[in-house]
Amino acid sequence: VCSSDLKRIRNNPNVILAPCDVRGRLTGEQVPGTATLQDAAETARTTTLIRRRFGLLGWLFTLRGADDRIGLTIRLS
Repeated sequence: VCSSDLKRIRNNPNVILAPCDVRGRLTGEQVPGTATLQDAAETARTTTLIRRRFGLLGWLFTLRGADDRIGLTIRLS
């Protein structure tokens, strides 16, 4: 998520979620949701859960940007 996306989410937390393949092509129905930014403690917990769930791949995925990482919580409407 880049800084412009964070600004957009702060201004309007409404999002649309949809399953897709690795190329980003939609594979299912879109559903509305709400995104909220996580605080530092929640982001650290999310990082820990990703690393625990995905092992080495999770560590590699979360290795960069640890100092300025911001997590998102998305709830379906």
